[in-house]
Amino acid sequence: MAQGVPVIVSDTLVDRHYFNESVVKFFRGGDERDLADSMLLLFKDEELRRRLAGNAAAYVGLNNWDVKKVIYLDLVDSLARSPEAAAVGAAAAASPAKATAKPTSGAPNVQTAP
Repeated sequence: MAQGVPVIVSDTLVDRHYFNESVVKFFRGGDERDLADSMLLLFKDEELRRRLAGNAAAYVGLNNWDVKKVIYLDLVDSLARSPEAAAVGAAAAASPAKATAKPTSGAPNVQTAP
């Protein structure tokens, strides 16, 4: 994708979450005939190859480490500063065997959109 080459992807839930038909060519997972058909389609359709590669390059431009690291590091820092994290840290210092993390209900939901 980042190399300017169109990508054929199995239609798993996680891949459908992050990508759509404008970025990748999906095939039915476990269906080698559909994979072969997808490969032939891209081989024969130069415009589709260009469009997928261009859209994928734009997606990579918006969803790479240089762009997302600030969001990720801010999330980690906010979790480390939370009262729950401070309590766990104090408990770990007092008795490492008894320290456990408790889930918080206010954790931010970070998602990327294709």
